[in-house]
Amino acid sequence: MSGLRLEEELRAIVAAGRSGAALDALTLLADAHGLRSAALWELAVARLVWRDGFGGGDQRPLPQALWGPELQRTVSEATVSRVQRAPRAWSQGDRLHLVAPIQDETGVTGVVIATTGADDGPENLAAQCQVLAPLLRPSGEAQQRAVDALESDIGDVLLAALEEVLTETDPGSARAAEALRAAQAEFRAATAALRDPAPAAETLGEATVRYGDRYGLAVERDLEVADERIAPEDLVALVEIIREAFESAAVRGRARTVRVSARQSRSGIRLVIEDDGGDISPDQPGHLERSRLRGGHGHAAIEGHVRRRGGNVAIAPSEQGGLRLEVTLPSGRRGS
Repeated sequence: MSGLRLEEELRAIVAAGRSGAALDALTLLADAHGLRSAALWELAVARLVWRDGFGGGDQRPLPQALWGPELQRTVSEATVSRVQRAPRAWSQGDRLHLVAPIQDETGVTGVVIATTGADDGPENLAAQCQVLAPLLRPSGEAQQRAVDALESDIGDVLLAALEEVLTETDPGSARAAEALRAAQAEFRAATAALRDPAPAAETLGEATVRYGDRYGLAVERDLEVADERIAPEDLVALVEIIREAFESAAVRGRARTVRVSARQSRSGIRLVIEDDGGDISPDQPGHLERSRLRGGHGHAAIEGHVRRRGGNVAIAPSEQGGLRLEVTLPSGRRGS
């Protein structure tokens, strides 16, 4: 099959828009050149994420251990690379690997990684792989994978750094911990916005309804607050705290019910969230430490929101069998 005809057939497959277009196109490419395997990887948050192909694998980030100078050169210089001897962790590591870039006006958006038993690769591989570019255009699924990769990479780094500085008692470490908590709060709010493009909840009541529905929680609420008398920055923080607490309760605590109460006074606002997640027993030694671990990124973000507003946060056993989160923010009311 001539190179031009192959490109035309590849374009027809891509244009058809079928769900299996990537696999069909890669199979045709491999048959035309006698490739042993071929897979399409998407560049998401500076990491290659397996998209489709044959030769094995599910949708997952390319392990960091598999990054080498050839892959890096392909991404940075948009040139076809040859991996004569792939890392042992690669399947078919004894074969020649060809890495062809796929790019658009923004730069390299992904690569095709193929293996061959031949001593060299086809001359027109780069141009033919480029035809697959439309398959890498942003989609809702791609954005979700990108956000997952962000949380996996940056979120874990922030949390690990916070846990490390918390073991130190000097003033510098204390300041670093506060900065990391604030960064965690901002980061979590940003990734939540990427996952849910809908406008943020504007009141505490709206937040309990929206996030209760999202995480499948039955919500009991007792809100004695006037949202319009809460400083805007405090209201944003409280909405984020409710979201983080509900996610932690449902996802990590496997809770089914949460109870939310809020009181407003001249001195400030007191918000209490209790859940019935049964994975932490107050009778077990170190249960509070495990409860913080259960919260992970979420509890670090909650502490970040609270402390940036000059408030306090406390975690204790809940009468419902799970966790009790109590947040107090000093008065920042408007119109008082």
